[in-house]
Amino acid sequence: QMYSRCHGLICSTTFLTDYYKKKNPRTYEVFNSVDPDFFIRRVDVGGWKPTVGWVGIMIWRSGDIETLQGWLGNFLEKHDLKFYHAGMTYENPKEFAEIAKTNPDRLFGVPGCSPQFYGNILMPMDIGIVPLNKLPFNDAKSGLKGIEYAATGIPFVAQGSMEYKKLAAEGMGNAADKPRDWIRKMEALLDPAVRKQQSDRGYELVMEKY
Repeated sequence: QMYSRCHGLICSTTFLTDYYKKKNPRTYEVFNSVDPDFFIRRVDVGGWKPTVGWVGIMIWRSGDIETLQGWLGNFLEKHDLKFYHAGMTYENPKEFAEIAKTNPDRLFGVPGCSPQFYGNILMPMDIGIVPLNKLPFNDAKSGLKGIEYAATGIPFVAQGSMEYKKLAAEGMGNAADKPRDWIRKMEALLDPAVRKQQSDRGYELVMEKY
């Protein structure tokens, strides 16, 4: 009844818009966007030993990090790479490595921060990832994290939810469904020239549309 009485509902994803239109035809999709001045544009793409990273708090996850167990650890070992986690806790700084089943010696990071410093904590990443478990809850999420990566000039690979597939089709980031897809697209990003091309394209899209 509450939804039906609203003069309008605004949703940030197609999934939510379609869901709520069944309750109220006055439902409108307005995709998330960012202020590029809030982020720091990276210029150096990290050479041939890029740092892979993820920004996020370990609570409020829905089995997302567990989806990395099948491939990330081996990928980091094979290519001798470090992993950066922005959002670790002082109580358990290696929790990401424990859940993702990666070598904790390859992990470094910083704790969560207040919003005004958020742009800074993205800077150590050369390649970003967006792990998402395959759930309706995650299909309802926008691609905001990828847009934030792109605003910083970070190419990324995300689980292929509806929104991340839309971003990838536009040229922002890469969407992957299965571990072999993740590995193939992550290995392509080991080339600095590929990262530079994707970095530039993602940033252009942020400025043009997001």
